[in-house]
Amino acid sequence: MLERTSPPSRQALRRRERSGLIGPVSYSWVLVVAAGLAVCLLLGHPSWAFLGTDLEEAQKQDFFTFFHLLEAERVKEPSGLTMVIFKPLKSPKFKELATVHATIDERGKVVAMDLELRRSFIDDRVNGIFARDIAGSFISSASAPGDAQAVKDLVNEIKFPRDTQGMTILTA
Repeated sequence: MLERTSPPSRQALRRRERSGLIGPVSYSWVLVVAAGLAVCLLLGHPSWAFLGTDLEEAQKQDFFTFFHLLEAERVKEPSGLTMVIFKPLKSPKFKELATVHATIDERGKVVAMDLELRRSFIDDRVNGIFARDIAGSFISSASAPGDAQAVKDLVNEIKFPRDTQGMTILTA
């Protein structure tokens, strides 16, 4: 999850609680993500590709287009920021399982972005591979191009875990 410039409002937190979404990924992944981000900071690469860009430009990037993320809702926060909620709306199977929250300023610039996945999606024996794909892609897309090597191992650990519960994952 990218660092927020201000905490979400109570109203925003209640909406997230009601939606049944749990964290950006799973607790073990959160630790791995935090470790990967710490490595990026230690290497002197604290920049994020999405941060500071126009939301319209971010939406044209592969992460949004590949996963068919479309705007589902816009919420004006008391701080003056706007939270824009994206979901894979064209995919009935996944539209309630994944959510991207982009916080923008009054100029439409992204100041924060996070990904939330339902626990049932992450743990699903068949569809969990798609949860891992969007989680890894989010980290890759959110990282600045110069940080690609620093987050590569982290992304591979998420996308291709050692324990696949008897499933074979083929990559090309």
